[in-house]
Amino acid sequence: MFVSGSEAWLKTVKLAELGTEILLPCVLKSPQCDGLHSIKWYHGSTRIFIFSEDAGVIRGNNDIAARADIEYSSNSSRSYLKLSEIQLNNEGLYKCEATYMAVNRECNNVQHVLLNVTGAIHYIMQHYRSKIKFVYQTGYEGGRGERERERAQYQNFVFSKIRIRNTSSNFDVLYEVYKHFSDIL
Repeated sequence: MFVSGSEAWLKTVKLAELGTEILLPCVLKSPQCDGLHSIKWYHGSTRIFIFSEDAGVIRGNNDIAARADIEYSSNSSRSYLKLSEIQLNNEGLYKCEATYMAVNRECNNVQHVLLNVTGAIHYIMQHYRSKIKFVYQTGYEGGRGERERERAQYQNFVFSKIRIRNTSSNFDVLYEVYKHFSDIL
């Protein structure tokens, strides 16, 4: 936690895997600040939603807002932004702004959560002009099979395809790529 004067800025780093759900924390100061007025969540500069006990949730008009929810209890010191079906574009900086009925500096509360998204690389395809596509494999809940997500799409023809063994280690992936390309050079 970083303290500057009487304003507390909390920064957290969270890690989520593709296709899963995650809870991003927001620390609350409700008892000492005369109750909660609202909680606002942002992804970068895009508002996900505003929550208040009186009005409920007012959602932004974006993909993340459609897959987001809030976990809140009036007697808890924490609230959570719940994101489901994590995608690569969910990665980035999230901001929670909690405002209170009491108007003073001690009750200002802005927190940042950096979300990193990972996925096991299923295979790597090298394309014409050395463009490389990483294809991630994720599972559906309930054992309904698997699907693949591509980080980038290219229209050029495939030059080479490498199947990566089941691993989430970046070192193992890089080693597999090195072995493959050193064999063909």
